[in-house]
Amino acid sequence: MTRTKWTPDEEQILSVYYGQISAREIHERFLPARTREAIKLHARLLDLEGNQNVLNKIYHTKYDENTKEKHCTCCKHLKSISEFRVHKRRDDIRIESACIECENIKSRERWARKPEWRHRQKSCHQKRREALREKIIKHYGGKCTCPNCPETNMAFLTIEHMNGGGTKHRKDRGELGVYKDIIDRGFPDDFTILCYNCNCGKAHQKDNICPHLLAVNIVSEIHG
Repeated sequence: MTRTKWTPDEEQILSVYYGQISAREIHERFLPARTREAIKLHARLLDLEGNQNVLNKIYHTKYDENTKEKHCTCCKHLKSISEFRVHKRRDDIRIESACIECENIKSRERWARKPEWRHRQKSCHQKRREALREKIIKHYGGKCTCPNCPETNMAFLTIEHMNGGGTKHRKDRGELGVYKDIIDRGFPDDFTILCYNCNCGKAHQKDNICPHLLAVNIVSEIHG
């Protein structure tokens, strides 16, 4: 593979901008024929590596409890660390190079260019959600646990919080987060399976008792 020789004009651009802006910006704005890797490699040959290290320290900050501010790689502004997303990894904690505002703008632009991505993402999330839901329902018996309800159709079954707090749980974790939480906790005993009728019926009763059981109690009292 033959490499195109660097021209004096290209080297001049590299020496002027390397260290002031990133190699990616140099590639996009001034040297589109040169890849970022080629720019970094040639900069090392020209002893420009020191400038890039200074730039890396400005933009690529490791998480530190004492870190209060950080430069955004997109808008170049010095912003509070609270305006960046923080990701926890196995070995350390990393801060996103771009601020949340710039990341959201870039994300909207990407989705606008590729609308089919949205459909594909929704489809993948739906399949994953249904798989986790089915796994949980089967673990808890795969049928409505109300004694007088024979419902076994997966589409009509719901996951019931026996001790209450289902609304808060879904609000805090989201639907998918609730499923993952149940699985991560090893399928705890404070969950059960009810059909939609039994679940909604319990919610509308004063004593939180399924109407099926109330009907049985009333009949037994009449004939008792």
